[in-house]
Amino acid sequence: MTEVDEELPKNLEEDDAYHGLLPREDVAELLANTGDYMLRLSQPKPTDPREIIVSVRVAPGSDALAIRHIVIKRKKVEDAVHWYALEDFSFPSFEDLITYYVSTRQPINPQAKKVQDEAEFAHAKEKIKEMMHEARLMRHYDHVNVVRMYGVAVDCEPLMIVIELVRGGSILSDLRSRKGTIPCEEKVERMTLGTARGLAYLHSRGCIHRDIAARNVLYTLTKIAKISDFGLSREGCIYKMKASKKVPIKWTAPETMATFTYTLKSDVFAFSILVWEVFSDGDEPYGDASSAETRRKVSAGYRMPPPPGCPDGVPELMKRCWEHDPNKRWSMDDRAGGNVRRAKTPKSHLRPQSKPMQSKRSTEGRFDSAYSKDYVKQESNILLPPEYELDYYRKQKVVFI
Repeated sequence: MTEVDEELPKNLEEDDAYHGLLPREDVAELLANTGDYMLRLSQPKPTDPREIIVSVRVAPGSDALAIRHIVIKRKKVEDAVHWYALEDFSFPSFEDLITYYVSTRQPINPQAKKVQDEAEFAHAKEKIKEMMHEARLMRHYDHVNVVRMYGVAVDCEPLMIVIELVRGGSILSDLRSRKGTIPCEEKVERMTLGTARGLAYLHSRGCIHRDIAARNVLYTLTKIAKISDFGLSREGCIYKMKASKKVPIKWTAPETMATFTYTLKSDVFAFSILVWEVFSDGDEPYGDASSAETRRKVSAGYRMPPPPGCPDGVPELMKRCWEHDPNKRWSMDDRAGGNVRRAKTPKSHLRPQSKPMQSKRSTEGRFDSAYSKDYVKQESNILLPPEYELDYYRKQKVVFI
């Protein structure tokens, strides 16, 4: 008898228990009761065949041993392919194997094998992990200035995160395409304050974004800023990064350059770089300076001068958010956001403001409690996928979170 590398069962994707390439880190939340199981795929190395994994909840709780992950293998028996979880107990078809264990409740308890070092895992598998990490973070957030995530399609490649439909580009692309024509009021109220509200909300939920920049904030056709790209984000108030990782130096706080440590205050520093981008119409921070030169200058205390024509209040905001000591730096509450809100725009750009009203959406964080009427009206125009699209995603086995 020899092991074989045959194709997966053709009807595997039709099984209600099939969850495609879902990583094991996300299994526990979907298996609520003891005895619940799912079928999924795994590929430890690029050269390895994809294996079918049966993940079973064998005990309540969040302990690592509460979920068992059993590899279903194949072998040839007299020119026929048999399927097995235990070496001496095989079945002529995968369906027979599943039916037997479900109907008899016979425990599957193969001897545990040592998992290979993560460094040997395929690049594609690491990408899947990164993507699922991003999805796990985003599923908790519901704020008008943060892109909404609905679920993850994991049944086959490419994996897809299903997010809110945002028509428009990033703030950076909008600044550059409309260079010199964007009213100062829009830069203050829509781009800067909208981002401040979103970041304040994330900080109130204990999230360090770690990549705040104009390129990572989407800007809708109705002029609503939405923070996106959570690939580097971490939960908690402090995160120690490995020295070998690449970071966007021009948006990085001096203490992070020195100690590779991120906090909520390092997001504040990056937010002030974004403010500079907004009022410079999308210019490159620090001009043509290299990353090494930028690191040296910022660590020595250099800060960029405010772009010409900044409204009153914005230069002070930049100065306070760029404090070298993070303990002296403003936080994303009434200090930073309030200063943006009070920023004065040139009279040529002023127009009568509607009476503020309470937002109907989440009021977590400090900046979403007083939207103007037109802002709340535009807020209701957030583009959600129509019902037929949601049905489509359900058929594609989207994991709705």
